[in-house]
Amino acid sequence: MICQSVGPKRQPSRRWAACRRGFTLVEIVVVLVLLGVLAAVAISKYSTSNITAATEADVFKASLRYAQQRAMGDISTWGISIAADGLSYSLFTNNPDLKTNPILPGVGANTRTLSSVVTMSSSNAVSNGGKKEIIFDYRGRLAASGGSNASAGAEYLKTAPLAVLGNDVTVTFTGDTGKSMTIYAKTGFAQ
Repeated sequence: MICQSVGPKRQPSRRWAACRRGFTLVEIVVVLVLLGVLAAVAISKYSTSNITAATEADVFKASLRYAQQRAMGDISTWGISIAADGLSYSLFTNNPDLKTNPILPGVGANTRTLSSVVTMSSSNAVSNGGKKEIIFDYRGRLAASGGSNASAGAEYLKTAPLAVLGNDVTVTFTGDTGKSMTIYAKTGFAQ
């Protein structure tokens, strides 16, 4: 049905009124597609598992950097010990002069427990009684020994420095998706 107004202005006819009622199918489909796109964007903005895994990885990276900086200012090793279940990690040192457990900055405790939707695992880290340890020497490199069970201060002698860990360490955080970081053995840099 073609709706046109021809001639002088008149009262709308029934035919003209029928053409102006409602929306076309194309208009309805366009609106539904736009609503679908907006809903998809809104749902992805409120998904927290990916954000939580990324946040935990960033906090862990800051803890690693702290342990490395402390090791570079000390003759004893410092490091991070990852629990066997992958749900927590703690800071350690073998400094005999430190009488209490070291505190993780921003946590206020020696151990950080991960969010309930995130777990972590590592490969090529030093195994120590079921735990995985990332150990830094006085140069900030990954050390192959001198973990949390080593006798205090005895793992480092200026005449015989610790062996550098032969492989880079990979730490993976899993939530809905995984986030991995590599810690390079010769520099201790985490990326």
